[in-house]
Amino acid sequence: MDQRLRAIMRHIHDVCLETIRTYNLPAASYHDAANIAGFERVAVASGKQGI
Repeated sequence: MDQRLRAIMRHIHDVCLETIRTYNLPAASYHDAANIAGFERVAVASGKQGI
């Protein structure tokens, strides 16, 4: 279970860093990057549902 949690947390961290790079955010904008990445994920899922 610990390894699974580590993998999940690592993925979240990597997605946040990629979002920071994509939107040219300051490195300290980790919270903003997490919000943007979450919004994008919801938007894609909604699009697939036809919403």
